[in-house]
Amino acid sequence: MRDNLCDRAVTNLREMIVRGEMKPGLAIRENSLSQALNISRTPLREALKILEAEGLVSIRKNRGARVSNVNLAEAYEFFEAAAGIERYAAELATMRHSATEFRKLEALQISLERAYRAGKLEQYFEINQRIHLSIVSFAGNATIRSMHADIFSHIRRLRHFALNADFRWHDSVEEHRLILDAFRRRDPQGAGALMERHVLGTGRAIEQLFQQKSLRTIPGSEAPESQTERRRNMLRPERK
Repeated sequence: MRDNLCDRAVTNLREMIVRGEMKPGLAIRENSLSQALNISRTPLREALKILEAEGLVSIRKNRGARVSNVNLAEAYEFFEAAAGIERYAAELATMRHSATEFRKLEALQISLERAYRAGKLEQYFEINQRIHLSIVSFAGNATIRSMHADIFSHIRRLRHFALNADFRWHDSVEEHRLILDAFRRRDPQGAGALMERHVLGTGRAIEQLFQQKSLRTIPGSEAPESQTERRRNMLRPERK
């Protein structure tokens, strides 16, 4: 069982990576980071191992930990996977949600549109994530929820990277409204199709942003390795 210090470190570090406060390729200095988080190095190291398993951190023997990166091909793969998972989650949630859960989605939609009109990026980002997580939760399927959790940090990270891509904002708000209408009608096929289109649309918008800025990876501290390269290098013996 993990202790509270480790859990707190995982949560804090994950948010710092997702929000770009810890840039891709950044070398993680355990001494300074443990002081900043007010914990010892033992729970910090456990937290880094957990984040490595999530794909947010890369740890190499005798070289320490670095914040990992996502390249364009990997980014779109995450959204393809999320689109399939969230489509089926939306279909199930449309059939299974309670009146209370629907009112929660309505309230979140109102808050999302308010944040959009006010141009509040961070608030919009948080509400958007809550809507997606709520729909997955309302599906009432623990396996789907687990599969979604495995990639959600990557999805959040990419969405946050693309927050300034305002060409996607209007479409995203309208798509959320249509999904809510499908929930209101108890139309699972409609909700599922709309959700899949919505998630893939975000993936394409991020792909467009990469291309506009001539990027191969999310900007960071240096040119980091892709996930494939990281896996290959982890298998290579360290030179003496």
